[in-house]
Amino acid sequence: MKTMTNGSAGAASRAMAAGWLRAVFAGGAAIALASSLALLPAAAEFQAYPGAAPSPELEAAVGREEVQIGIDPDEGTVSYAASADGFEDVLAFYLQHGHEFVMPPMPGLDDNGHDRGLAAEITFGAQGLKAVPTGVRVNQAFVIFDDAEDISDSRDWLTIIHPIVFGARTGNGMGWHFTPVRTENATAIVRMRRQ
Repeated sequence: MKTMTNGSAGAASRAMAAGWLRAVFAGGAAIALASSLALLPAAAEFQAYPGAAPSPELEAAVGREEVQIGIDPDEGTVSYAASADGFEDVLAFYLQHGHEFVMPPMPGLDDNGHDRGLAAEITFGAQGLKAVPTGVRVNQAFVIFDDAEDISDSRDWLTIIHPIVFGARTGNGMGWHFTPVRTENATAIVRMRRQ
């Protein structure tokens, strides 16, 4: 999984803000504001989970819609990694660096916290979104690394899923159908960075 350095970008943005304040405000007020900006901490540098390895297999499966991850690669940069460690260990590591977003349950799947069901079928109709469960359950969590409250507003977040379930997905104009084929006893770490 690739890492991103935010420290230098944070320092540059604080310097630009300080210069702007000096231009707009005269005298000591600008210097006081600029000095307080310098005391603000830089954004934390993203850290990859120790021992996690990039997963070309997972990336390829996402491209073929053979896994249910819920990230649109067209929205930004997505990196795929996998770890042999358990869900709770990976989640605990990332909660040291970000905050958890609790995904609302999907109608029809009987989700309960991190224990989430995979959909066998999702249809879109007059009554809205409707899901039919596969009976397969995974642990899944979402962690946000910026100040956003919701992943729809976040520019840097990830999802953690255990186990990884591969399957066959078919679609039509009214929705899609997913048939689980095999399960890998590994934890997926999928990071999304929007431009």
